[in-house]
Amino acid sequence: MLSPEVLTANIAALAKAQGKCPTLGALPDSVRVAVSTAGVHLEMRAPGGGWQGVDFPSGPGADSTWLADGTSPGASQLIVVGVGLGYALAKAERLPIRRVLAIEPHPGLATLLLSRSDWRRWFADGRLRLLTGPDYEGAADVARFLDGLRDISVVSHPMRVQAEPEVMAHAASVAERVAQNARANGNARRKFAGPYLLQTLTNLEAIAAGADLGALDGAFTGVPAVVAGAGPSLDENARQLAPLQDRALVITADTALRPLLTSGVRPHLAVAVDSSELNARHVTAADGAEDVMLAAEGSVHPSAFARFEGRTFGFRISNHEPWPWLRDAAGIERPEVRTWASVLTSAFQIARRAGCNPIVFVGADMAYTGMRPYCRGTIYDAMWQEWMDRGCTWDALMAEYFSRQPEIWQADVRGEPARTAPHLVSFRDWLVDAIAAAADGTFINATGAGILHGRRVRQASLDEALGDAPRHSGLRELFAARHAAGTRPAEAARAAELRRLARTRAVRLPLERWVDFAVSTVSREDILQALAGPSR
Repeated sequence: MLSPEVLTANIAALAKAQGKCPTLGALPDSVRVAVSTAGVHLEMRAPGGGWQGVDFPSGPGADSTWLADGTSPGASQLIVVGVGLGYALAKAERLPIRRVLAIEPHPGLATLLLSRSDWRRWFADGRLRLLTGPDYEGAADVARFLDGLRDISVVSHPMRVQAEPEVMAHAASVAERVAQNARANGNARRKFAGPYLLQTLTNLEAIAAGADLGALDGAFTGVPAVVAGAGPSLDENARQLAPLQDRALVITADTALRPLLTSGVRPHLAVAVDSSELNARHVTAADGAEDVMLAAEGSVHPSAFARFEGRTFGFRISNHEPWPWLRDAAGIERPEVRTWASVLTSAFQIARRAGCNPIVFVGADMAYTGMRPYCRGTIYDAMWQEWMDRGCTWDALMAEYFSRQPEIWQADVRGEPARTAPHLVSFRDWLVDAIAAAADGTFINATGAGILHGRRVRQASLDEALGDAPRHSGLRELFAARHAAGTRPAEAARAAELRRLARTRAVRLPLERWVDFAVSTVSREDILQALAGPSR
Protein backbone atom coordinates (compact mmCIF):
# COMPACT_ATOMS: atom_id res chain seq x y z
CA MET A 1 0.00 0.00 0.00
CA LEU A 2 0.97 3.67 0.01
CA SER A 3 3.02 5.10 2.87
CA PRO A 4 4.10 8.69 3.67
CA GLU A 5 7.11 7.30 5.57
CA VAL A 6 8.25 5.33 2.53
CA LEU A 7 7.78 8.44 0.36
CA THR A 8 9.97 10.54 2.67
CA ALA A 9 12.72 7.92 2.78
CA ASN A 10 12.70 7.46 -1.01
CA ILE A 11 12.84 11.21 -1.66
CA ALA A 12 15.93 11.55 0.55
CA ALA A 13 17.66 8.59 -1.11
CA LEU A 14 16.82 9.78 -4.62
CA ALA A 15 18.01 13.34 -3.94
CA LYS A 16 21.30 11.99 -2.58
CA ALA A 17 21.86 9.68 -5.55
CA GLN A 18 20.61 11.96 -8.32
CA GLY A 19 21.62 15.33 -6.90
CA LYS A 20 18.05 16.59 -6.80
CA CYS A 21 14.64 14.98 -6.47
CA PRO A 22 12.55 15.47 -9.62
CA THR A 23 9.24 17.34 -9.50
CA LEU A 24 6.51 15.59 -7.53
CA GLY A 25 2.88 16.60 -7.08
CA ALA A 26 -0.77 15.63 -7.00
CA LEU A 27 -2.62 13.36 -9.41
CA PRO A 28 -4.17 15.03 -12.46
CA ASP A 29 -7.93 14.77 -12.97
CA SER A 30 -7.36 12.23 -15.73
CA VAL A 31 -5.86 9.66 -13.35
CA ARG A 32 -7.27 7.89 -10.32
CA VAL A 33 -6.17 5.14 -7.95
CA ALA A 34 -8.27 2.01 -7.61
CA VAL A 35 -8.02 -0.86 -5.16
CA SER A 36 -8.94 -4.45 -5.96
CA THR A 37 -8.20 -7.87 -4.54
CA ALA A 38 -4.96 -7.80 -6.56
CA GLY A 39 -3.86 -4.58 -4.89
CA VAL A 40 -3.53 -0.92 -5.89
CA HIS A 41 -3.73 -0.10 -9.58
CA LEU A 42 -4.28 2.94 -11.80
CA GLU A 43 -7.14 3.97 -14.01
CA MET A 44 -6.95 6.67 -16.67
CA ARG A 45 -9.68 8.51 -18.49
CA ALA A 46 -9.85 7.07 -21.98
CA PRO A 47 -9.85 9.39 -25.04
CA GLY A 48 -13.48 8.43 -25.76
CA GLY A 49 -14.65 8.87 -22.16
CA GLY A 50 -14.91 6.40 -19.32
CA TRP A 51 -12.03 4.91 -17.33
CA GLN A 52 -9.41 2.49 -18.52
CA GLY A 53 -7.40 0.35 -16.11
CA VAL A 54 -3.61 0.51 -16.45
CA ASP A 55 -0.56 -0.60 -14.44
CA PHE A 56 -1.91 -3.63 -12.58
CA PRO A 57 0.23 -5.53 -10.05
CA SER A 58 -0.91 -8.90 -11.38
CA GLY A 59 -3.67 -10.64 -13.24
CA PRO A 60 -4.88 -10.42 -16.86
CA GLY A 61 -4.47 -6.65 -17.04
CA ALA A 62 -0.85 -6.72 -15.98
CA ASP A 63 0.45 -8.09 -19.30
CA SER A 64 3.83 -9.29 -18.04
CA THR A 65 5.35 -9.55 -21.53
CA TRP A 66 5.56 -5.96 -22.79
CA LEU A 67 8.69 -5.00 -20.89
CA ALA A 68 10.66 -8.10 -21.89
CA ASP A 69 9.40 -7.95 -25.48
CA GLY A 70 10.54 -4.34 -25.86
CA THR A 71 14.00 -4.90 -24.40
CA SER A 72 16.81 -5.72 -26.80
CA PRO A 73 18.38 -9.15 -26.28
CA GLY A 74 21.35 -8.85 -23.95
CA ALA A 75 20.59 -5.23 -23.03
CA SER A 76 21.73 -4.27 -19.54
CA GLN A 77 20.13 -0.80 -19.50
CA LEU A 78 16.54 0.24 -19.88
CA ILE A 79 14.53 3.44 -20.11
CA VAL A 80 10.92 2.79 -19.04
CA VAL A 81 8.45 5.44 -20.22
CA GLY A 82 5.26 5.57 -18.17
CA VAL A 83 6.62 3.78 -15.11
CA GLY A 84 3.49 4.55 -13.05
CA LEU A 85 3.40 2.64 -9.78
CA GLY A 86 6.55 0.75 -10.69
CA TYR A 87 5.22 -2.74 -11.21
CA ALA A 88 7.28 -2.91 -14.39
CA LEU A 89 10.45 -2.45 -12.35
CA ALA A 90 9.84 -5.78 -10.64
CA LYS A 91 9.81 -7.35 -14.10
CA ALA A 92 13.02 -5.51 -14.98
CA GLU A 93 14.66 -7.07 -11.94
CA ARG A 94 14.08 -10.49 -13.48
CA LEU A 95 15.84 -9.39 -16.68
CA PRO A 96 19.65 -8.90 -16.95
CA ILE A 97 19.09 -5.16 -16.40
CA ARG A 98 21.67 -3.28 -14.32
CA ARG A 99 20.36 0.27 -14.77
CA VAL A 100 16.85 1.63 -15.21
CA LEU A 101 15.87 5.19 -15.99
CA ALA A 102 12.19 5.59 -15.12
CA ILE A 103 10.33 8.38 -16.91
CA GLU A 104 6.93 9.37 -15.60
CA PRO A 105 4.98 12.14 -17.37
CA HIS A 106 2.81 12.92 -14.31
CA PRO A 107 4.50 14.17 -11.10
CA GLY A 108 1.53 12.83 -9.14
CA LEU A 109 2.16 9.29 -10.34
CA ALA A 110 5.85 9.66 -9.45
CA THR A 111 4.72 10.56 -5.92
CA LEU A 112 2.72 7.31 -5.77
CA LEU A 113 5.69 5.35 -7.16
CA LEU A 114 7.87 6.62 -4.32
CA SER A 115 5.09 5.97 -1.78
CA ARG A 116 4.29 2.39 -2.78
CA SER A 117 7.62 0.60 -2.42
CA ASP A 118 11.06 1.08 -0.90
CA TRP A 119 13.47 1.95 -3.74
CA ARG A 120 16.32 3.17 -1.54
CA ARG A 121 18.66 0.29 -2.33
CA TRP A 122 18.00 0.74 -6.06
CA PHE A 123 18.96 4.41 -5.83
CA ALA A 124 22.05 3.81 -3.68
CA ASP A 125 23.34 0.98 -5.89
CA GLY A 126 23.04 3.07 -9.05
CA ARG A 127 20.29 0.88 -10.48
CA LEU A 128 17.48 3.43 -10.73
CA ARG A 129 17.01 7.09 -11.62
CA LEU A 130 13.77 9.04 -12.16
CA LEU A 131 12.62 11.88 -14.42
CA THR A 132 9.18 13.49 -14.28
CA GLY A 133 7.18 15.66 -16.63
CA PRO A 134 6.06 17.96 -17.85
CA ASP A 135 9.48 19.67 -18.07
CA TYR A 136 11.70 16.62 -17.41
CA GLU A 137 14.22 18.81 -15.63
CA GLY A 138 17.62 17.11 -15.39
CA ALA A 139 17.20 15.10 -18.60
CA ALA A 140 20.55 16.31 -19.94
CA ASP A 141 22.47 15.42 -16.78
CA VAL A 142 20.87 12.03 -16.22
CA ALA A 143 22.30 10.76 -19.52
CA ARG A 144 25.57 10.26 -17.63
CA PHE A 145 23.81 7.62 -15.54
CA LEU A 146 23.65 5.38 -18.61
CA ASP A 147 26.66 3.66 -20.17
CA GLY A 148 26.87 4.88 -23.75
CA LEU A 149 29.21 2.00 -24.63
CA ARG A 150 26.40 -0.52 -24.10
CA ASP A 151 22.98 -1.08 -25.62
CA ILE A 152 20.15 1.08 -24.25
CA SER A 153 16.54 -0.07 -24.73
CA VAL A 154 13.61 2.36 -24.59
CA VAL A 155 10.25 0.79 -23.73
CA SER A 156 6.89 2.54 -23.31
CA HIS A 157 3.96 1.12 -21.34
CA PRO A 158 1.53 0.09 -24.13
CA MET A 159 -1.64 0.66 -22.09
CA ARG A 160 -0.45 4.16 -21.20
CA VAL A 161 0.31 4.89 -24.86
CA GLN A 162 -3.25 3.90 -25.71
CA ALA A 163 -4.75 5.95 -22.88
CA GLU A 164 -2.73 9.18 -23.39
CA PRO A 165 -0.93 9.05 -26.75
CA GLU A 166 0.29 12.68 -26.91
CA VAL A 167 1.64 12.78 -23.37
CA MET A 168 3.43 9.47 -23.81
CA ALA A 169 4.81 10.48 -27.23
CA HIS A 170 6.43 13.55 -25.67
CA ALA A 171 7.87 11.48 -22.83
CA ALA A 172 9.20 8.95 -25.34
CA SER A 173 10.92 11.75 -27.26
CA VAL A 174 12.65 12.80 -24.02
CA ALA A 175 13.72 9.19 -23.48
CA GLU A 176 15.18 8.97 -26.97
CA ARG A 177 17.05 12.24 -26.45
CA VAL A 178 18.55 10.93 -23.20
CA ALA A 179 19.57 7.69 -24.94
CA GLN A 180 21.09 9.67 -27.81
CA ASN A 181 23.09 11.83 -25.38
CA ALA A 182 24.31 8.75 -23.53
CA ARG A 183 25.43 7.15 -26.80
CA ALA A 184 27.21 10.38 -27.74
CA ASN A 185 29.00 10.24 -24.39
CA GLY A 186 30.02 6.67 -25.16
CA ASN A 187 31.36 7.65 -28.58
CA ALA A 188 33.26 10.53 -26.98
CA ARG A 189 34.81 8.15 -24.49
CA ARG A 190 36.01 5.85 -27.27
CA LYS A 191 37.53 8.85 -29.03
CA PHE A 192 38.89 10.93 -26.15
CA ALA A 193 39.50 8.67 -23.13
CA GLY A 194 42.91 7.62 -24.41
CA PRO A 195 44.25 11.14 -25.04
CA TYR A 196 42.61 12.30 -21.81
CA LEU A 197 44.46 9.68 -19.79
CA LEU A 198 47.83 10.08 -21.49
CA GLN A 199 47.88 13.87 -21.41
CA THR A 200 46.77 14.09 -17.79
CA LEU A 201 49.72 11.86 -16.91
CA THR A 202 52.01 13.90 -19.17
CA ASN A 203 50.83 17.11 -17.47
CA LEU A 204 51.55 15.77 -13.99
CA GLU A 205 54.00 18.50 -12.91
CA ALA A 206 52.14 21.27 -14.73
CA ILE A 207 48.90 20.39 -12.91
CA ALA A 208 50.68 20.33 -9.55
CA ALA A 209 52.48 23.62 -10.21
CA GLY A 210 49.28 25.45 -11.12
CA ALA A 211 46.72 26.82 -8.70
CA ASP A 212 43.69 24.90 -7.50
CA LEU A 213 40.54 26.27 -9.16
CA GLY A 214 38.87 26.07 -5.75
CA ALA A 215 40.81 29.23 -4.85
CA LEU A 216 38.28 31.15 -6.98
CA ASP A 217 35.24 29.88 -5.06
CA GLY A 218 33.25 32.89 -3.91
CA ALA A 219 36.10 35.26 -4.75
CA PHE A 220 33.91 37.43 -7.01
CA THR A 221 30.60 37.27 -5.18
CA GLY A 222 28.16 39.79 -6.59
CA VAL A 223 30.40 40.80 -9.50
CA PRO A 224 28.69 40.44 -12.91
CA ALA A 225 30.25 37.89 -15.25
CA VAL A 226 30.20 37.82 -19.02
CA VAL A 227 30.57 34.25 -20.29
CA ALA A 228 31.63 34.26 -23.93
CA GLY A 229 31.29 31.55 -26.53
CA ALA A 230 32.52 31.63 -30.11
CA GLY A 231 29.14 31.61 -31.83
CA PRO A 232 28.60 33.76 -34.93
CA SER A 233 26.96 36.53 -32.91
CA LEU A 234 30.17 37.21 -30.99
CA ASP A 235 31.28 39.50 -33.84
CA GLU A 236 28.62 42.04 -32.84
CA ASN A 237 28.62 41.13 -29.14
CA ALA A 238 32.37 41.84 -28.83
CA ARG A 239 31.94 45.29 -30.34
CA GLN A 240 29.22 46.03 -27.78
CA LEU A 241 31.23 44.53 -24.91
CA ALA A 242 34.44 46.50 -25.49
CA PRO A 243 33.25 49.73 -23.76
CA LEU A 244 31.54 47.75 -20.97
CA GLN A 245 34.24 45.20 -20.16
CA ASP A 246 35.36 46.91 -16.95
CA ARG A 247 31.89 46.37 -15.46
CA ALA A 248 32.14 42.58 -15.34
CA LEU A 249 34.42 39.62 -14.97
CA VAL A 250 34.97 38.34 -18.52
CA ILE A 251 35.28 34.55 -18.72
CA THR A 252 35.75 33.17 -22.21
CA ALA A 253 35.70 29.78 -23.85
CA ASP A 254 39.13 29.12 -25.33
CA THR A 255 37.67 29.27 -28.85
CA ALA A 256 36.59 32.88 -28.31
CA LEU A 257 39.85 34.19 -26.79
CA ARG A 258 41.48 35.38 -30.03
CA PRO A 259 38.30 36.99 -31.43
CA LEU A 260 37.77 38.92 -28.19
CA LEU A 261 41.37 40.13 -28.02
CA THR A 262 41.21 41.21 -31.65
CA SER A 263 38.06 43.21 -30.83
CA GLY A 264 39.72 45.02 -27.93
CA VAL A 265 38.23 42.88 -25.16
CA ARG A 266 40.74 41.48 -22.64
CA PRO A 267 39.17 38.54 -20.79
CA HIS A 268 40.21 37.89 -17.23
CA LEU A 269 40.01 34.12 -17.61
CA ALA A 270 40.04 31.69 -20.52
CA VAL A 271 38.70 28.15 -20.03
CA ALA A 272 40.06 25.08 -21.83
CA VAL A 273 38.73 21.51 -21.68
CA ASP A 274 39.40 19.81 -25.03
CA SER A 275 42.56 17.67 -25.06
CA SER A 276 43.47 18.04 -28.75
CA GLU A 277 46.53 19.92 -29.96
CA LEU A 278 44.33 21.76 -32.48
CA ASN A 279 42.13 23.06 -29.67
CA ALA A 280 45.19 24.25 -27.71
CA ARG A 281 45.97 26.64 -30.56
CA HIS A 282 42.97 28.72 -29.51
CA VAL A 283 45.05 29.88 -26.55
CA THR A 284 48.65 29.34 -27.70
CA ALA A 285 48.09 31.45 -30.84
CA ALA A 286 46.36 34.29 -28.99
CA ASP A 287 48.48 37.46 -29.07
CA GLY A 288 48.06 39.97 -26.26
CA ALA A 289 46.97 37.40 -23.65
CA GLU A 290 49.84 38.06 -21.26
CA ASP A 291 47.55 39.18 -18.43
CA VAL A 292 44.85 36.54 -19.08
CA MET A 293 44.61 33.58 -16.70
CA LEU A 294 43.82 30.05 -17.91
CA ALA A 295 41.47 27.60 -16.19
CA ALA A 296 42.58 24.26 -17.65
CA GLU A 297 41.23 20.76 -17.30
CA GLY A 298 44.15 18.48 -16.48
CA SER A 299 44.09 16.77 -19.87
CA VAL A 300 44.48 19.82 -22.15
CA HIS A 301 47.42 19.70 -24.52
CA PRO A 302 50.75 20.41 -22.76
CA SER A 303 51.38 23.39 -25.05
CA ALA A 304 48.51 25.27 -23.35
CA PHE A 305 50.05 24.78 -19.90
CA ALA A 306 53.42 25.92 -21.25
CA ARG A 307 51.96 29.06 -22.86
CA PHE A 308 50.26 30.09 -19.61
CA GLU A 309 52.94 28.94 -17.18
CA GLY A 310 52.44 30.65 -13.83
CA ARG A 311 48.88 31.67 -14.75
CA THR A 312 46.88 28.43 -14.64
CA PHE A 313 44.05 27.19 -12.43
CA GLY A 314 43.49 23.43 -12.59
CA PHE A 315 40.27 21.42 -12.44
CA ARG A 316 38.87 18.09 -13.59
CA ILE A 317 35.61 17.26 -15.33
CA SER A 318 35.07 13.94 -13.58
CA ASN A 319 36.55 11.62 -10.98
CA HIS A 320 37.62 9.05 -13.57
CA GLU A 321 41.14 7.90 -14.33
CA PRO A 322 43.84 8.85 -13.59
CA TRP A 323 42.59 11.17 -10.82
CA PRO A 324 42.03 8.45 -8.19
CA TRP A 325 45.68 7.42 -8.64
CA LEU A 326 46.95 11.02 -8.52
CA ARG A 327 45.02 11.56 -5.32
CA ASP A 328 46.15 8.31 -3.66
CA ALA A 329 49.75 8.31 -4.87
CA ALA A 330 50.66 11.99 -4.49
CA GLY A 331 47.78 13.73 -2.74
CA ILE A 332 47.10 15.78 -5.89
CA GLU A 333 43.44 16.73 -6.15
CA ARG A 334 41.57 19.35 -8.15
CA PRO A 335 37.89 20.33 -7.92
CA GLU A 336 35.35 18.92 -10.32
CA VAL A 337 33.60 21.31 -12.68
CA ARG A 338 30.32 19.99 -14.00
CA THR A 339 30.31 20.17 -17.76
CA TRP A 340 28.38 18.87 -20.73
CA ALA A 341 30.82 18.23 -23.59
CA SER A 342 31.19 21.97 -24.22
CA VAL A 343 33.75 24.41 -22.87
CA LEU A 344 30.97 27.01 -22.59
CA THR A 345 29.20 24.88 -19.97
CA SER A 346 32.47 24.68 -18.01
CA ALA A 347 32.94 28.45 -18.21
CA PHE A 348 29.40 28.91 -16.90
CA GLN A 349 30.07 26.61 -13.95
CA ILE A 350 33.28 28.46 -13.09
CA ALA A 351 31.37 31.76 -13.06
CA ARG A 352 28.89 30.16 -10.68
CA ARG A 353 31.66 28.86 -8.42
CA ALA A 354 33.22 32.33 -8.31
CA GLY A 355 29.93 33.74 -7.02
CA CYS A 356 29.30 36.01 -10.01
CA ASN A 357 25.87 37.54 -10.44
CA PRO A 358 24.33 38.22 -12.86
CA ILE A 359 25.81 35.86 -15.45
CA VAL A 360 25.51 37.28 -18.96
CA PHE A 361 26.04 35.09 -22.03
CA VAL A 362 27.45 36.40 -25.32
CA GLY A 363 28.37 34.45 -28.43
CA ALA A 364 26.21 31.61 -27.11
CA ASP A 365 24.24 31.01 -30.32
CA MET A 366 24.32 27.21 -30.14
CA ALA A 367 23.06 27.50 -33.68
CA TYR A 368 24.42 28.37 -37.11
CA THR A 369 23.35 32.00 -37.12
CA GLY A 370 23.73 33.41 -40.63
CA MET A 371 24.69 29.89 -41.72
CA ARG A 372 28.12 30.24 -40.08
CA PRO A 373 29.61 27.80 -37.56
CA TYR A 374 31.75 30.32 -35.62
CA CYS A 375 32.46 33.99 -35.18
CA ARG A 376 35.32 35.57 -37.15
CA GLY A 377 38.88 35.40 -35.88
CA THR A 378 39.07 31.84 -34.55
CA ILE A 379 41.93 29.56 -35.56
CA TYR A 380 39.57 27.93 -38.04
CA ASP A 381 39.70 31.07 -40.18
CA ALA A 382 43.36 30.44 -40.97
CA MET A 383 42.59 26.84 -41.88
CA TRP A 384 39.74 27.86 -44.14
CA GLN A 385 41.89 30.61 -45.66
CA GLU A 386 44.28 27.97 -46.96
CA TRP A 387 41.44 26.51 -49.00
CA MET A 388 40.34 29.91 -50.23
CA ASP A 389 43.92 30.66 -51.30
CA ARG A 390 43.65 27.61 -53.52
CA GLY A 391 40.58 29.04 -55.23
CA CYS A 392 37.73 27.71 -53.12
CA THR A 393 35.03 30.27 -52.36
CA TRP A 394 33.61 30.91 -48.91
CA ASP A 395 30.15 29.82 -50.07
CA ALA A 396 31.57 26.55 -51.38
CA LEU A 397 33.44 25.97 -48.12
CA MET A 398 30.32 26.49 -46.06
CA ALA A 399 28.22 24.37 -48.42
CA GLU A 400 30.67 21.52 -47.93
CA TYR A 401 30.73 22.08 -44.15
CA PHE A 402 26.96 22.01 -43.78
CA SER A 403 26.60 19.02 -46.10
CA ARG A 404 28.28 17.01 -43.32
CA GLN A 405 25.95 18.33 -40.58
CA PRO A 406 22.49 16.92 -39.82
CA GLU A 407 19.80 19.44 -40.73
CA ILE A 408 18.00 20.29 -37.51
CA TRP A 409 15.94 23.40 -36.86
CA GLN A 410 14.88 24.91 -33.53
CA ALA A 411 13.05 28.08 -32.54
CA ASP A 412 15.52 30.86 -31.81
CA VAL A 413 15.26 33.64 -29.21
CA ARG A 414 12.77 35.45 -31.46
CA GLY A 415 10.69 32.37 -32.22
CA GLU A 416 12.09 32.08 -35.74
CA PRO A 417 13.54 28.79 -37.08
CA ALA A 418 17.30 28.51 -36.68
CA ARG A 419 19.51 25.77 -38.04
CA THR A 420 21.45 23.92 -35.35
CA ALA A 421 22.83 20.45 -34.59
CA PRO A 422 22.09 17.70 -32.05
CA HIS A 423 25.19 18.41 -29.98
CA LEU A 424 24.39 22.14 -29.85
CA VAL A 425 20.81 21.41 -28.73
CA SER A 426 22.25 19.13 -26.06
CA PHE A 427 24.52 21.94 -24.78
CA ARG A 428 21.55 24.31 -24.68
CA ASP A 429 19.37 21.80 -22.82
CA TRP A 430 22.10 21.23 -20.23
CA LEU A 431 22.54 24.95 -19.63
CA VAL A 432 18.80 25.56 -19.34
CA ASP A 433 18.48 22.68 -16.87
CA ALA A 434 21.46 23.94 -14.83
CA ILE A 435 20.06 27.47 -14.74
CA ALA A 436 16.59 26.23 -13.75
CA ALA A 437 18.12 24.17 -10.94
CA ALA A 438 20.22 27.06 -9.56
CA ALA A 439 19.12 28.11 -6.10
CA ASP A 440 19.75 31.79 -6.84
CA GLY A 441 21.13 34.17 -9.42
CA THR A 442 20.12 36.07 -12.53
CA PHE A 443 20.93 34.68 -15.97
CA ILE A 444 20.85 36.86 -19.07
CA ASN A 445 21.38 35.92 -22.69
CA ALA A 446 22.75 38.94 -24.54
CA THR A 447 23.71 36.97 -27.65
CA GLY A 448 20.72 38.35 -29.55
CA ALA A 449 20.36 35.24 -31.72
CA GLY A 450 20.53 31.47 -31.49
CA ILE A 451 18.57 29.02 -29.35
CA LEU A 452 19.60 29.78 -25.75
CA HIS A 453 16.21 30.40 -24.18
CA GLY A 454 14.12 28.66 -21.54
CA ARG A 455 13.22 28.79 -17.88
CA ARG A 456 14.94 31.67 -16.01
CA VAL A 457 16.97 32.73 -19.06
CA ARG A 458 16.26 36.41 -19.60
CA GLN A 459 16.86 37.97 -23.01
CA ALA A 460 18.46 41.43 -22.97
CA SER A 461 21.16 43.46 -24.69
CA LEU A 462 24.58 43.95 -23.15
CA ASP A 463 23.81 47.59 -22.51
CA GLU A 464 20.60 46.63 -20.68
CA ALA A 465 22.48 43.99 -18.67
CA LEU A 466 25.60 46.00 -17.76
CA GLY A 467 24.97 49.63 -18.67
CA ASP A 468 24.07 50.63 -15.10
CA ALA A 469 26.58 48.32 -13.39
CA PRO A 470 29.47 49.99 -11.50
CA ARG A 471 32.99 49.80 -12.86
CA HIS A 472 35.20 47.23 -11.15
CA SER A 473 38.90 47.93 -10.71
CA GLY A 474 41.42 45.48 -9.36
CA LEU A 475 39.88 42.31 -10.76
CA ARG A 476 43.17 41.17 -12.31
CA GLU A 477 44.99 41.85 -9.06
CA LEU A 478 42.40 39.78 -7.22
CA PHE A 479 42.92 36.97 -9.73
CA ALA A 480 46.66 37.08 -9.09
CA ALA A 481 46.09 36.96 -5.32
CA ARG A 482 43.73 33.99 -5.60
CA HIS A 483 46.24 32.23 -7.88
CA ALA A 484 48.96 32.67 -5.26
CA ALA A 485 46.61 31.39 -2.55
CA GLY A 486 45.74 28.31 -4.61
CA THR A 487 49.31 27.29 -5.45
CA ARG A 488 50.90 24.56 -3.30
CA PRO A 489 54.68 24.14 -3.78
CA ALA A 490 54.64 20.87 -1.84
CA GLU A 491 52.37 19.36 -4.50
CA ALA A 492 54.84 20.25 -7.24
CA ALA A 493 57.61 18.50 -5.30
CA ARG A 494 55.46 15.40 -4.80
CA ALA A 495 54.58 15.35 -8.52
CA ALA A 496 58.24 15.45 -9.51
CA GLU A 497 59.01 12.61 -7.12
CA LEU A 498 56.04 10.60 -8.42
CA ARG A 499 57.31 11.06 -11.96
CA ARG A 500 60.74 9.78 -10.92
CA LEU A 501 59.24 6.74 -9.20
CA ALA A 502 57.02 6.01 -12.20
CA ARG A 503 59.97 6.14 -14.58
CA THR A 504 61.83 3.55 -12.54
CA ARG A 505 58.67 1.47 -11.90
CA ALA A 506 59.22 1.97 -8.18
CA VAL A 507 55.55 2.83 -7.68
CA ARG A 508 52.59 0.59 -8.38
CA LEU A 509 50.72 1.60 -11.52
CA PRO A 510 47.13 0.48 -12.26
CA LEU A 511 47.95 -0.16 -15.92
CA GLU A 512 45.15 -2.64 -16.66
CA ARG A 513 42.58 -0.35 -15.05
CA TRP A 514 43.81 2.52 -17.19
CA VAL A 515 43.72 0.49 -20.40
CA ASP A 516 40.14 -0.53 -19.57
CA PHE A 517 39.15 3.09 -18.90
CA ALA A 518 40.53 4.08 -22.31
CA VAL A 519 38.44 1.32 -23.95
CA SER A 520 41.70 -0.35 -25.06
CA THR A 521 42.57 2.59 -27.33
CA VAL A 522 45.95 2.91 -25.61
CA SER A 523 48.49 0.28 -24.58
CA ARG A 524 50.54 -0.25 -21.44
CA GLU A 525 53.55 1.02 -23.39
CA ASP A 526 51.70 4.24 -24.32
CA ILE A 527 50.96 4.86 -20.66
CA LEU A 528 54.53 4.18 -19.54
CA GLN A 529 55.82 6.55 -22.20
CA ALA A 530 53.46 9.30 -21.01
CA LEU A 531 54.68 8.80 -17.44
CA ALA A 532 58.31 8.81 -18.51
CA GLY A 533 58.07 11.94 -20.64
CA PRO A 534 58.50 15.56 -19.57
CA SER A 535 55.56 17.56 -18.30
CA ARG A 536 55.61 19.67 -21.46
